[in-house]
Amino acid sequence: MTDHDPYSSTGTILFNDDMDPVFEDSLARSLSNWPQPAEVDHVIPLDMYDHGDHLEINVSTPGLKPEDVSITVTGYQWKVAGVFSPEQEPEHGIVYINERSLGRFERSVTLPASADLARMESKMEDGVLHVRIPKIPKGERGWRLSRRKRSG
Repeated sequence: MTDHDPYSSTGTILFNDDMDPVFEDSLARSLSNWPQPAEVDHVIPLDMYDHGDHLEINVSTPGLKPEDVSITVTGYQWKVAGVFSPEQEPEHGIVYINERSLGRFERSVTLPASADLARMESKMEDGVLHVRIPKIPKGERGWRLSRRKRSG
């Protein structure tokens, strides 16, 4: 790796892989722990793993069908939401224990800038939503900003 003066005479400022650790390690981790919206009845558990070439997110969704769950992405904010609906209550009898969570759920996490959201895949299996998000290779990440001198 060579030293790079971002304000060299070329007039180009380069933001690339050198900045990824700053954003991925501190900002993404802190933002993913923000409180959930108040209109949500409960927060569902999830696990998120970085496997180097892809991210894996597993969300507990017991008893739900794929059409009961939605995934949305805004910027790098990944969100899963849905509703646990109550089963038919018995016409006669007394409910002794009712511990399962019902109602709206929502969960958000901030993904690293390396997430290739166009290639995200998901499937539901055995009460778990499995999401796989490939990562953009380090050499292909980044963007260039050009400085232009003002005339006048």
